[in-house]
Amino acid sequence: MLQRVFHPDENQTTVRRELLAGLTTFMTMAYVVVVNPQILAKSGMPWPA
Repeated sequence: MLQRVFHPDENQTTVRRELLAGLTTFMTMAYVVVVNPQILAKSGMPWPA
């Protein structure tokens, strides 16, 4: 079904590659949301900001 809808062969990719890319993007953004405020708080920026 995914082959019919998204046509990954035409875009020279695979479903596995696209799932891995999506997971990588999600994990990166989750890391930024958690770690970035901690880094900024240590530099003196107020936590709620």
